Amino acid sequence: MLTKLALGPSMCTAKWTNSTIHLGIGKTHSCHHPHPHTIPLHEIENNPSAIHNTQHKKQVRKQMLEGTCPSECNYCWNAESNGTVGDRVLMSKKDGLLELLKIKNTAWDQDYDPTYLEVSFSNVCNFACAYCGPEYSSKWHSEIKQKSYPNNYNGIHLEQILDKDHNPYIEAFWNYLPTIYNKLRVLRITGGEPLMSRHTEKLINYIIKNPNKNLTVIINSNLGITDKLFNKHINFLVDAKSCVKKIEIATSGEGYGAKAEYVRDGLDYNKWRTNCDRVAKDLNLSIMSAYNIFSVTTFDKFLEDVKDIKNVTLSVSAVRDPSFMSASVMPKEWMSHLHRQQKYIAKHFSKETQQRFEQVVAHASVPNNNLNELVAFVKEYDLRRKKSFIKVFPEYEFITQQL
Repeated sequence: MLTKLALGPSMCTAKWTNSTIHLGIGKTHSCHHPHPHTIPLHEIENNPSAIHNTQHKKQVRKQMLEGTCPSECNYCWNAESNGTVGDRVLMSKKDGLLELLKIKNTAWDQDYDPTYLEVSFSNVCNFACAYCGPEYSSKWHSEIKQKSYPNNYNGIHLEQILDKDHNPYIEAFWNYLPTIYNKLRVLRITGGEPLMSRHTEKLINYIIKNPNKNLTVIINSNLGITDKLFNKHINFLVDAKSCVKKIEIATSGEGYGAKAEYVRDGLDYNKWRTNCDRVAKDLNLSIMSAYNIFSVTTFDKFLEDVKDIKNVTLSVSAVRDPSFMSASVMPKEWMSHLHRQQKYIAKHFSKETQQRFEQVVAHASVPNNNLNELVAFVKEYDLRRKKSFIKVFPEYEFITQQL
C-alpha cells in the first residue's frame, strides 16, 4: 500500500492520473480543491491531450517532482499541518506504488494518460444551489445575467459555449477519448445536470459500442429531473451495465428536508430520497456531501436518513469557496455539532468517510470573519428565491438577529 512516507512531502499522483475537464468553459483541474484553470486553445490545436496535459498542469507537476508544495494545493498542506490525512494521500493510495514509480520516472513535461477522467459538457441544470455558481448551473447564470449579488458574488467571469455552437474543447475530447479509453478505470460525467445533456447519451452509446470491463462509469446527478427523463436514463443505464465493470450514480446531499431544500434550490427532498432508493436497487449509489454553514444543525438527521440505503457510499468535503458559506463562520461553541456527527460517522460509515470528515472538522475549527458577507447573501437570496431563512433556520440566531 502506498503510504504518506513513500509519497513524500509534495507529491500527489492525481496531478497525472486524474483529470476533470469542463468542456463548456474550456477549463481543467485534477482535483476539486484547486480552482480550474483555462485550457489554451493553441495547446489543443495539434494535441488533443492538452485538455488534460496543459502547460500549467505540467509546471505544477514539475514543482511536485522537485519537492515543492504547489500553492494551489493548500487544502492538503493545511489538512496535514493540522494532523489529519490530506486528500492527496487518499487519492494517491488508489493509484498505488507502481503508478507513483512510473510517474517519478516520467519527465515532467511529457504527456501522461489519466486513469480517472471526469468530463462536463455544459452547465445546463435545473437547480441553483446556494454554494454553486453560473459556471456550473445555467439557472444561476440566468439569474446573475439579470442582476448581480452583493460583493459581486457569483459574477460571470467566463461565458459558456452554447450547445448549438461549435465547441473546440468538445471536439478535442472526442479526438482524445479513443486514445485513452482502454486505459481508463473511471469515467465520470458531471455538469450542470448531465442527465439533461444530449452529450451524455452519446457518451453512453460510445461505451455500449466499446465495452470495457475494467471501467467504472459514474454519473453525477441531482436526481431532481422529471420522472419521465429519470426513468428513461435509469433504464438506459441498466441496459448498459453489462458493458462495463460498474455503473454508479453520484448524487449530492448534506442536509435534511426543508433545510436541504433551502440550500439546494430546486430540490424536492422526498423525491430525491425516493430516487436514491431506486438507483441503489438497480445500479450503485454514492452521495457527495458539500459540508457548509447550513449543514451544521441538519447533518445528523441527514446521516440517519441515508445510512441504510443499500450499499451507499458517502464522501464528505468542506465548502471553502465562497468562504462566507464555510462552516468555519459558525460560533465556536457549535463545534459540538461536528464532534457529535464525527462519532456517528465513525460508527456507521467507512474509514475513508471518517478521514474525510476529519478534514471537515479541522477546516471548521479555524474561524473566519465573513459573517457580514453571509448575512448580505442570505438577505438577497431570500428576496430573489422567495425563501425565509428565519423560518427554516430559527436556531441560527447569530444570523437571524442581523436580518
